[in-house]
Amino acid sequence: MYIQADEGLGQAAPAACNPDPGEVALSHTAAGVLGKDVEITDKGVLVADFGIDRRSVKGAAKIELAPLLRRFETDPAIAEIRIHGFTDCIGPGNAAYHTWLRRERARRIRDLLGPVARSKLKFFGPAPVDTYIGSNTDRVGRARNRSVLIEFQSKIDFPPEAVTVKPCHEQLMRRALVQIGNNRNLDAKIGSRLWAALSNALAGGDDSFIRPGSTSVMFAFHWSGIAEYFRELCGQAGGPAGLSAAGLNRKLLELDQDIVNGLEAFARARRQFSSILNKKAALEANFGQRLSELLKNKAKTVYAEY
Repeated sequence: MYIQADEGLGQAAPAACNPDPGEVALSHTAAGVLGKDVEITDKGVLVADFGIDRRSVKGAAKIELAPLLRRFETDPAIAEIRIHGFTDCIGPGNAAYHTWLRRERARRIRDLLGPVARSKLKFFGPAPVDTYIGSNTDRVGRARNRSVLIEFQSKIDFPPEAVTVKPCHEQLMRRALVQIGNNRNLDAKIGSRLWAALSNALAGGDDSFIRPGSTSVMFAFHWSGIAEYFRELCGQAGGPAGLSAAGLNRKLLELDQDIVNGLEAFARARRQFSSILNKKAALEANFGQRLSELLKNKAKTVYAEY
């Protein structure tokens, strides 16, 4: 799961190392060393760039982590959560210090979980002191090692024999969920809201959203849905079989952008028609009321992250 010190030989405690000039002060700033503190990896969610010798979670990290925390709280497919704290090689070369700091960092992340997510927590504490996320040879590697890894398991399983009996668009949505979970380069917020949207649609929830483009002479947008979007993909030449992983990733990003653009178009229309009574009434009747109803239950709607 992690790399061990001394190329896998392991040791009782990490060998102490010295920071670069200015590295300690930089690690204590809001920006830190990495600039981006939260990363979705193939092992889980990595909350990195803790300050050297510090255990508090930075404000920027809390903001980046917020949509994922909401997903842990509201996604019924997430069954188990484990939280492992890490340190770099800076500091005393003894196991007691690193064990304590690793545990405290894990505790601070644990404290950010909501009550439902905590009920799914199977472990929080220090990772073994001879294990790291990556290398300690430069300040970037050390910043990634000053971290907490949140591992989570999903109850969603897609055995081939079950997938074959599903409609095309559901097969493609399940394939997309797997791809979202495995995509290390996908922005954490986008990945979280796409996961929530697709999971909600597969569970039979209201997966509707406002989409730009319309044949209507009145509004330049219309209601669409996650399932409808994937039905369109299935209907394209070649179907899902002709859609590569890279192609599906592009379509997922287009879907997310469609949702964002649709909401922005709706907001513009509200401003534009605020003084035109007949258009204002039609706008609110056809879109505003339904959108308000969706927003009342953010845990079950694609709009939760917007």
